[in-house]
Amino acid sequence: MGNDAAGVCSSVGQALDQYRAVYEERWGRVDMAGWTPRVRSTTLVDGAAGATWWDERLIEMERHMLDALPHELRHVQLGPSSDGHSGWCLVLPTGAGHPRA
Repeated sequence: MGNDAAGVCSSVGQALDQYRAVYEERWGRVDMAGWTPRVRSTTLVDGAAGATWWDERLIEMERHMLDALPHELRHVQLGPSSDGHSGWCLVLPTGAGHPRA
């Protein structure tokens, strides 16, 4: 990775392209037409690693949290109704031997 701004931006862009390619291989194409991914140099207000802004068609990620992109791509893919993350995570049973037991 270059230390100049162009080198850093190029490297970050390549990393985001790789995250998107891997995501789309597994979960299908994401229509990013009109969407802008933005890497922030500051922390997001609520402390999240990333955020999807529907009205602005903007995905934001913290600079050290590029791996938040797949999560935000899922929001874009599912639409505004995905804000509550309903049905996203497998609920594991609790019980003896389970880490949450």
